[in-house]
Amino acid sequence: MSDRILAIEEKEAVEQVSAYLKMLTPEQQQTFATLIQGAMVTMQVVGRKDKEQQNETA
Repeated sequence: MSDRILAIEEKEAVEQVSAYLKMLTPEQQQTFATLIQGAMVTMQVVGRKDKEQQNETA
């Protein structure tokens, strides 16, 4: 049941973001894409550092 709720919430979030992106100018869309790419890289780096710390403490 909770998986179904999460799937519905995820679908709604995607629809909201899609609607928001359609309102942006091409320049704003590019800026948004750059911000998202930066956030993804940051999450990957943090994830690697967390994994390294776990390996050091294990």
